Amino acid sequence: MQPDWLTYYYWLSDISGYSVALPLLVGFYQLRKKKDILLVKLVLLLAGFAALMELASAYTYYKGLNNLWLSHLYDPVEYLILASIFFVSFEAKGIRRGIVLSVLLLTAFSLWDSLLGEGLDQMNSYPRVLESAFVVALGMLYFYKVFNDLRILHLDHDPMFLLSGGAILYFAGTVMAYSMFNVALAESYNMARVCLSVGYVLNIFFNLVLVQVLRKAS
Repeated sequence: MQPDWLTYYYWLSDISGYSVALPLLVGFYQLRKKKDILLVKLVLLLAGFAALMELASAYTYYKGLNNLWLSHLYDPVEYLILASIFFVSFEAKGIRRGIVLSVLLLTAFSLWDSLLGEGLDQMNSYPRVLESAFVVALGMLYFYKVFNDLRILHLDHDPMFLLSGGAILYFAGTVMAYSMFNVALAESYNMARVCLSVGYVLNIFFNLVLVQVLRKAS
């Protein structure tokens, strides 16, 4: 008989997986209203890719297969989409070059980690740390931009400001949990579930942030 807390863990896992449907539904609704908003398209692409990975994770789990290799694919593609969103929000050529360089660095490092580093049978904790550092840096750069731009008077109506704040909290929060996952898994499954639970809560939070970003983008 499984302990009560394990039941709550599975509930949290399911809620986290299903929460990606919220930005998907809002994104498709916004596309029907205004199809020319690039931010809506990119956020919808991000949510769609996340949903695809959730389905792949659920399928491999149902089949009893190791699905940690999915993280080696998910993180670089996730960062590519997020970096594209920030890329179009900046006009400075230096920052744009830095964003392109960060995408190349993370992609190369993720490939090295999957083949020669941690391997596909473990979570890619090191690339996750690097991705989180890049996203937090981009979010802080956007904060610096808006605080020096007098044209943006109502920050709560700026979708990129909301996305930046949400991304900083999400990636800063999950980086410790995912960086400790492999060590925790080697200790026990319960320790690994604690790390994943943190990620589930923050994933729900970030999907709610994406809903607000999509609403403000219109």
